[in-house]
Amino acid sequence: MGEQLTFGELWRTARGRWRALLAAFLACGVAGYALFALLPGRYTARALVYVSSSREVGAGELSAAQKLADTCALLLSGDEAVSGAAARCGLAGTPDELRRGVSVTALGGTGVVRIEASAPSAEVAAAFANALAEGAPGVLAEVVGGGSAVTAAPARLPSRPDGPPAAACAGIAALCGAAMTLLVLCARGEPGGPPLVHGLAGEGAARLREYAGGERRLAVLGPEELRVACALAGEDARVLLLAGSERDGLSELLSGRCDPPDLLARGPVPGVDLLPVGEGPAVPPPEALSALLLWAETRYGRVLFPVAKAGEAARRSAGLVVTAQSAREARRALRGAKKAGARAVCGVVWADGQRKQK
Repeated sequence: MGEQLTFGELWRTARGRWRALLAAFLACGVAGYALFALLPGRYTARALVYVSSSREVGAGELSAAQKLADTCALLLSGDEAVSGAAARCGLAGTPDELRRGVSVTALGGTGVVRIEASAPSAEVAAAFANALAEGAPGVLAEVVGGGSAVTAAPARLPSRPDGPPAAACAGIAALCGAAMTLLVLCARGEPGGPPLVHGLAGEGAARLREYAGGERRLAVLGPEELRVACALAGEDARVLLLAGSERDGLSELLSGRCDPPDLLARGPVPGVDLLPVGEGPAVPPPEALSALLLWAETRYGRVLFPVAKAGEAARRSAGLVVTAQSAREARRALRGAKKAGARAVCGVVWADGQRKQK
């Protein structure tokens, strides 16, 4: 299951990226309004027809009129009646297309038939509905052979097209666009701060190199610093990683027992070299680490080291890459590093990236 965003994360993203949200709101609003305005509108007009079985209305006659109204509604919905009404008002189309724009309903208990007709213009819609209403007496006389039908309320010109107003559509589009932009920004881990990289396969490695930019020194906070080094290595960019190992290379360097090249080991991919710095929480003297970094920068494009193996001065002189198992952990670590004064580059999310790559 994916992690859930909290309101605090949404709020921080909205505050940090309000310009992007405003741009998305305006762009989607304008696009929604323009799209609605360009779409062909449909107008619906309504007419009422009163059906009776005789001139004098009684209880029996009303019941018969109701049944006659049901029959009339069924007949007016047929292809012949619809096509004939459409021809009289100059509306073209196949019987199926015309019938989809017509709704004829008998209102129960009244003997009244309601006719609704749709067309591309208000004038044609009103003429279509009135043509159907005017054809009701002839349909009854021809098929039923009795009864009468009178247009009780002729159709008027509809004042606006069907559907919500263009302004409402524009508002809905603007809100949806801003909401989608906010979710995308949160998913990318950009609450106004460093971005997130989901996994380091393919595009993830390219994004990591892009975010790292010209940083020569990178401190890695979190697990799998070797994978970060491999992703940063390239044909023209050699990488040195100060890796934890049973061999305490720094102690040997400080004692003068060996030189840095004597400690180097090949990494799992071309362009990556490893220099063992020992295990445990011990931090080397700042002077020794500074000298080692200066030596490495003359031979490598980038130098990576775990945060635990760097002093205060080394951490502040390097860009910070945070690695974590989830986007939430990475964001939390990046916020903490930013408060501590670190120069955060980006976050790398392992678990999310693995799911995406499957």
